[in-house]
Amino acid sequence: MTQSTRAGEDDPEGEGPPPIAVPGRDEMNLAEFPIALLCDRAPRGQCEIEFHDSIFDAQSGREVVRSLTITSPEKYGLPTAADDDVILALLQLTKQQNNFARPEVHFTRLQLIELLGWADKGSSYARVVQSLHRWASTYLSYRNSWWDHSERRWTSGGFHIVDSFEVVDGRSSTGGGGQARSAVSWGKVFFRSCRSGYLKSLDYRLYKGLNYHTSKRMYRFLDKRFYHKAEWAFELRDFALEHIGLSRSYAHNGKIKEKLWPAIVELESVGYLEPMPKADRFRRQGREWLVCFKKAAAVELGAGTPGGPGAPAPTPGRAGADHPAVRELAARGVTESTARELVGQHPAALVSSKLEIFDWLMSKEDRRVRKSPAGYLVESIRRDYAPPRGFVPAEDRRLQEERRLHLELEALRERHRRAAEQARARQEVEAIDAYWDALDSEGKAALDAAAQRSADPTRYDDLGHSPALQRMRRRVLRQDYIRALLRDRHHPLFSPPAPGDEPPAR
Repeated sequence: MTQSTRAGEDDPEGEGPPPIAVPGRDEMNLAEFPIALLCDRAPRGQCEIEFHDSIFDAQSGREVVRSLTITSPEKYGLPTAADDDVILALLQLTKQQNNFARPEVHFTRLQLIELLGWADKGSSYARVVQSLHRWASTYLSYRNSWWDHSERRWTSGGFHIVDSFEVVDGRSSTGGGGQARSAVSWGKVFFRSCRSGYLKSLDYRLYKGLNYHTSKRMYRFLDKRFYHKAEWAFELRDFALEHIGLSRSYAHNGKIKEKLWPAIVELESVGYLEPMPKADRFRRQGREWLVCFKKAAAVELGAGTPGGPGAPAPTPGRAGADHPAVRELAARGVTESTARELVGQHPAALVSSKLEIFDWLMSKEDRRVRKSPAGYLVESIRRDYAPPRGFVPAEDRRLQEERRLHLELEALRERHRRAAEQARARQEVEAIDAYWDALDSEGKAALDAAAQRSADPTRYDDLGHSPALQRMRRRVLRQDYIRALLRDRHHPLFSPPAPGDEPPAR
């Protein structure tokens, strides 16, 4: 089979390329920084957005400050999450058609919306056209942040990802009955990067099956980073704002963690990320918060987990009536059909967390669940309600209880240690007094004289010369001398413990 026949690019009447195979492709500069807003509609009047960070460049041996500024005319507005999906879909088509041999990619709008997973209706066709207009007019300005793969260095510059496009409505004029072919021509700089091989594998079916825009963006960024190592820790705000694209209006770390959590849970549920408790996922380091990720072992081995190579992508549907989560929802008043729909369309971890929150609200007789408990539960899953104030997940409560018990045990051990030290000190004083009391007057005088001779003459100079202080000085010297005598005679209270008899390390 020739390339042109395989690709379908020279067959304007044909159906074009077959469905995209796993793995797909992603351009790695696009995986590093967002090129679109993380929402479905750009805020009115917003025509520019910037992302930036700093990294250590091993090649130059210095810190490199990187930035990306995206601008678009007010007529079209900034690209959104759906526009990002269009670019990624066109990348898959280019790989399939000509393996980036030419910057032009041909398609029917039906092919494109089917690849995107959009509904076959007029609004989807119009959305494709709107997206192409937006990309053709959007300007990307990179500062030390566009990696030139052929030159092996960071570069600065500006360009359009899409240089030009042509959309043809209706059927082919040749009478073959097929749809007319539209075309996109990639921008020169962007296509040069693709042509140079600065591409990475991407499980496109997994990507398309993700429900949240944040999940998709996080998957692309982490999948690039996991090529180097399977575990990463990022500064929370840098990761969320500069590489995932969360709004800068989220000023508090708690809100940022709340917004990231559903995407993290979804990537766990499809087997891409190793599950972690929140306490391990978000860690405090000094004055900063870190967010930590580990690639699931099954993904690394391609073990056929959801989202692994060759595995079908998760698709929305309905779970069976015997599914544990369906039974849990039904037990709380949700109809079976709705329960099956919810479990089929939402990550298992999300459903489980909402059930836990619902039970907590019910135990508190909260006003939110008084009128329609089941209705609240359904909407909390569909809209992913934020946890209510005062709610602590069971896992966090377990960790808190473990820490409380650990602190109590440590405090008990410390009390026992101090009590043992005090008891030993009393026994030592009693043994010293008993030794002194057993001496006659001559023996006591001789011991005091020996204690005076063996003492450091400067040790008690600051005690002064009053009779009371001198009596105290003689008593202390006497006790030290008797303690040394008893130690030399291997008295059990004053002898060091034999090897193996030392108290256990605290």
